[in-house]
Amino acid sequence: MRRTFATRRRANGVHEYDIQDLLGHAKPGVTKVYARATLSVLEHAVAKLPEPSCEVIKFERKAS
Repeated sequence: MRRTFATRRRANGVHEYDIQDLLGHAKPGVTKVYARATLSVLEHAVAKLPEPSCEVIKFERKAS
């Protein structure tokens, strides 16, 4: 039940520190064990990434 609770809070956008407090964990690492990423959470994270510009930048090497 703790994993389901934490995972659903994360999927609803609740901040990790708030989930940590709700579960009574002293360390964030313990909360991460319970609050798993759902597919929708991962898709949302990817959607925030900027679009690639596909611009090639040429760098000149300095003569030694």
